[in-house]
Amino acid sequence: MAINIRPLTKEDFLGVQKFADDYIGKNYFSLEDLERLLQLSTKNGQVSSLLAFDDQKLIGMRLSFMPGQWKKEDTLDLDESKWPHPIEDMAYFKSLFISAEYQGIGLGIRMSKRALEIFKAQGAKGVVTHSWMQSPNNSSYKYLKKLGFEVIREIPNAWSHIDYECVVCSPLRCHCSAKEMCLDLEKK
Repeated sequence: MAINIRPLTKEDFLGVQKFADDYIGKNYFSLEDLERLLQLSTKNGQVSSLLAFDDQKLIGMRLSFMPGQWKKEDTLDLDESKWPHPIEDMAYFKSLFISAEYQGIGLGIRMSKRALEIFKAQGAKGVVTHSWMQSPNNSSYKYLKKLGFEVIREIPNAWSHIDYECVVCSPLRCHCSAKEMCLDLEKK
């Protein structure tokens, strides 16, 4: 198995949209959302949102925003008063999803570590994210803890404002909870 990890491009949008429909829920990303995501992921010619492929098959995505490129309005509810650095010095991990048959081999950690290297090269001092508490086997929280993220707070019904068919809650509106988590890159 030769897995290739590379940056997101515009040519990937339809594949990413289908992948998200399958693993997050139908209609989670529009093409306009992905265009904005790519803008927030790009700084000084580098892209922090990464895709993993096994041959030509998309098997994983680590979507993230560069420091200084995003605002609180681009994410879920955040409490920046508890962050170690101001928002302009913070990167944001948006989504990490790995195909079921590729889970448990360290691909998510590998993709996230690569994104962390890119963030550091672009001057990030920290990273903030939302851990999906209903992820299979609580994998979202577990991998973030392995990377050194610390819990800031819990957010009930974190994605209820997004009009999509959640893979856990459908046909009801999403009622999944999140934990806002932070990593201080200056301590690593």
